[in-house]
Amino acid sequence: MGRPILVVGCVLAFVAPAVAGDRELVRALDAGLGPTAAASRAAAGGSPGLVQRHYDRARDLQEAVRRAGPFSVSCHSLGGWAARYAAAETAAAEGLDRLDPARARRQRHAAGVARARIAVARRVCTPGAARAAHGIPTLVDPRPGAVTFGDVVARAPVGADGATLSVNGVVVGPLALAGGFARFHLTGVSGRSTLEVRFTRRGVATGVARSTGVWLLPASAAEPARAPVLDQSLQAGVRAATAGFSGIAGVWLEDLRTGRAAAWNAGARFPAASTVKLGVLVEALRRMGPQPDTSALFHDVHGLATWSSNLASNRLVGTVGGSAAVQGALARMGATSSTFTGPYIVATERPPVDAPQPPPRVSGRVTTAHDLGAVLATLHDAARGDAAALARTRLSRAQARLALGLLLSSEAAGDNVGLFREALGSSALAAQKHGWISSARHSAAVIYTERGPVVLVLLTYRAGLTRFQAARLGAALVRLATAGSGEPAPGS
Repeated sequence: MGRPILVVGCVLAFVAPAVAGDRELVRALDAGLGPTAAASRAAAGGSPGLVQRHYDRARDLQEAVRRAGPFSVSCHSLGGWAARYAAAETAAAEGLDRLDPARARRQRHAAGVARARIAVARRVCTPGAARAAHGIPTLVDPRPGAVTFGDVVARAPVGADGATLSVNGVVVGPLALAGGFARFHLTGVSGRSTLEVRFTRRGVATGVARSTGVWLLPASAAEPARAPVLDQSLQAGVRAATAGFSGIAGVWLEDLRTGRAAAWNAGARFPAASTVKLGVLVEALRRMGPQPDTSALFHDVHGLATWSSNLASNRLVGTVGGSAAVQGALARMGATSSTFTGPYIVATERPPVDAPQPPPRVSGRVTTAHDLGAVLATLHDAARGDAAALARTRLSRAQARLALGLLLSSEAAGDNVGLFREALGSSALAAQKHGWISSARHSAAVIYTERGPVVLVLLTYRAGLTRFQAARLGAALVRLATAGSGEPAPGS
């Protein structure tokens, strides 16, 4: 009798997690559906605090549904509509944060449709065995959405004796197989791509691994950075450009490959706006594990990095240990003059880090062009695998590479176009963070030219300043930053 009991026990052990998944889904809806809907109704008027509560409730439900899967056949539809409902409510709150009420209304309508479907799907949901999951494994390196400096690594299925890499569907070559891994080093390509490795055994397909949205950087990006040294010609160009600006500007320009650098008013403290969210980004990524793209924090980190979401930043600050933790991250990366004050309302001559023309102090949240340049240079070095930079950020290499990938994915819409994009062109690779208030417009970027990466930071201040006005100075600085890169000069 012992053998049948053991068999039954094994069957129960297999089915139990699936049944638990269905029940977790029902519990998540019981606990989160009502509060999310109530928060949505309360936030319709646009009150910042209520919009934040709406976002938080919707995100809590979204993650609870995600954790509960996979589901049985009878509950699969319920899980799908629950995920759509939570995503629509999240997007509705984000629409208000973006000052786009039409977007918020569309998403509320989508949420209403999904909630009606939930009521129908729930009646047929009977906990049972989960459907088999059929996901395609990702590459070991690079992870989806991250940068790569050329190295490609994939875990090989047991018995595989051949592997081929394709970039955006085009085969680029066979991979070396050793120790259960396939490896390749890409050269001569850059840009956003899908990388796929197909495995064979005796010529028969045996598996595949894929990473989407990967940022392939030019080979020059992998070279060690040199310490910044004042370049008099570059300095003269920066001074000439800023002299014609009808406002206050702070500039930091640094070629990481050669060390050539220039600055103007780089130590002046400007209202930081969203630029110091870089500290939130780093602190959040630290907590996202070895596969950060699968973390429960990923949606919020993506929103913070790609379109400067205040809602996501505020939610993450509570997760990472508050303002003090963010302030500490900024300081470790060299932003010693910057402050993060809390939640947002929805032997050679070095370049001068002085402040001959500081703007008036209108905000407790401040930063400098030099500080932002130091943060971006540190993130770039950490992504390369530099030990000192990894220690300062306290990130793994995979986390640092995702940070750069997210900043490269900055959404070019509205004020988040920033001050450099139009001059760079849509195809240029630039890891960017922007910030703006009514009197300030800022952009900080690592521009990946074929010659090498260049850090460019521009902070601007003037009452009533528009993005277009600040971007004209940004275009002049982009031309200086990319001159001699072997690429067409932007704007020429």
